[in-house]
Amino acid sequence: MMLLKILRPADIPNRKTNWGYRVRFYHWLLLRLLPVYRKSAISDTLNLGETQIIHNVRDYWYEQELQRFHIDTAQHLEQQNAPYNLKRKYRRSSLFSWSESLLIFHNGKSYNIKRFDNYTIETELEGKLKGSCAKDFILRSEFVAKVAKPQGSSANEETLTIAHPDNERKNPTRQRVFVKDNIPSSPHNVEPMAEMVKYQGFEENNVF
Repeated sequence: MMLLKILRPADIPNRKTNWGYRVRFYHWLLLRLLPVYRKSAISDTLNLGETQIIHNVRDYWYEQELQRFHIDTAQHLEQQNAPYNLKRKYRRSSLFSWSESLLIFHNGKSYNIKRFDNYTIETELEGKLKGSCAKDFILRSEFVAKVAKPQGSSANEETLTIAHPDNERKNPTRQRVFVKDNIPSSPHNVEPMAEMVKYQGFEENNVF
């Protein structure tokens, strides 16, 4: 990779016919390294509702050089069925300057773990972060985010608690009051009951 940075041309003519020997050789080197890079680079994305998780192992400088020469770096994804098994040897080549990151987006805020020359954790989320001390035999991190409760969550929890069968046996009076208070009165249901009482065998007797 150091050789590429030394040979890197500052300017690239728009027409290939105007490329000099140095530019052509540099372009040839980029293409020769591409199959090796494909066996090592990783980009995984997981979308879970409002949460997005991205894991990358990439050499961003090399990818930028590919884009300068308009070499295809776009995504080409196909629908697959799980479990997905691809027989492919993974080998992280030492020819590239790898940067590994785990990036999480949740409600517009990010949590980013970067491993390159340094080990860095950056976050916009509120919470508690723990990291390994010198006694830990591997490098660990743990983050517990503060999740805001949605509005009306207390009312929903109360409703679920009251409607639970165990609570119904323990406090049946409260359960009956809760159901009664939430059933809307309907004039269509009351009117037939009044007619049944009025005409129940006493139509010809004015005393009743």
